[in-house]
Amino acid sequence: MVASDMFRQGMRRLPGCVNIVTTINQQEPVGCTASAVCSVSASPPSLLVCLNESSQTAWVIQECQKFCVSICSRSDAELSELFAGNIDEDKFDPDIWEMTPSGVLRLVTSPAAFECKLGEATKFGTHFILIGEIINVHLAENDKDALVYADGTYGVFTDLD
Repeated sequence: MVASDMFRQGMRRLPGCVNIVTTINQQEPVGCTASAVCSVSASPPSLLVCLNESSQTAWVIQECQKFCVSICSRSDAELSELFAGNIDEDKFDPDIWEMTPSGVLRLVTSPAAFECKLGEATKFGTHFILIGEIINVHLAENDKDALVYADGTYGVFTDLD
């Protein structure tokens, strides 16, 4: 088996889209930054999110059975840092968050946000693998650049012209 340090070094070089995953705990929103997000199936529409078992968000999702995955835009790098840390600062500025029909918050600057009900949760190693059945997709009116992260650096996708 490969050493954990070698695995981490290799994974740092794998670019990933930056997302903020939100849910609600007894009327209090919680959330965290996640790059381990991908589609599962178009039938039924679903996505997969991997969150560390130490994440409060992962536990609350399993309790309330709903969550939202907001893709971060290029202007959201600082916000993603805030959600990645254990800072007690208020993360949910009402000017940039909007309540979805299912009762979770979505980032209004997001190029796309996926409102989900929890379909399945499995623990593997130190993480929960959460499969969300998508109940609503919120698309930005403007074409916004999705924020990507690799090797400790933020960037955006550009065409190879």
